[in-house]
Amino acid sequence: MVVTPTFGYDEDAEDIVELSQSLGRPIFPVAYETRELGIVLMDDTERVFYLHETGSYFVAERPIEAFAKRLEGSRLRDAEDFFV
Repeated sequence: MVVTPTFGYDEDAEDIVELSQSLGRPIFPVAYETRELGIVLMDDTERVFYLHETGSYFVAERPIEAFAKRLEGSRLRDAEDFFV
């Protein structure tokens, strides 16, 4: 994981905007994963999401939980469960 707020592909910005609108909250990139090229995103309440070519996922309520879950390989929840 690289802790740099950057995009992987041109269409990632559109996907981030779409996810933000669906969540009803602003989100911003905080890191990207080099193995899967997914983008780690955080909203204004510190919830962590993961944007991947296969979809968008909820990781955890707080960054430290998200880090631990990613290290242990926990299964991610679909971000749609958090749409407004």
